[in-house]
This record gives sequence, C-alpha cells and structure tokens, in this order.
Amino acid sequence: GLRVYHARLIVESGDYDSALIVLQTGATPSVVASSDYHALLASVLQQLSRFAEAISCRQLNPQLKQFAVQQLSRLGKG
Repeated sequence: GLRVYHARLIVESGDYDSALIVLQTGATPSVVASSDYHALLASVLQQLSRFAEAISCRQLNPQLKQFAVQQLSRLGKG
C-alpha cells in the first residue's frame, strides 16, 4: 500500500524512472492481493516505452495477456 502510494506521488512529478525503482523494491505482490500495484507498474513501464515488460506478468490470465499483446500490435501498426 505505501509503496504504491509513494510511487504514485513520484509519477505525479513525472519521474517514471524513480517510480519504477520504488515499485520494484521489495517483494512483488500477487495480482489478487494488489491489482493497484500491477496497474501502476504497467503504466510506469508503458511511460518508459518498456511495453514487453508491461504485459509480462506471469500471473495474468492467458486470455488477458493475449488481448494485451494484440492491442499493442494494433497500436504499433497505427
């Protein structure tokens, strides 16, 4: 909770690199336990143009992961 809150404050300043460091410090919570963490992490990775990492969560439902990959492909072609 505090790590997500801290990272959000950093994101508001536009310092995505520092926000990523905060998010990646410590244990990674499960998607079920902290969907906010994973949403923020994906958003930060997207802002840093690290698209493959933004959908590489091993805990994602395979159908959701496939949808995300398709959307990234579609956006890349546009």
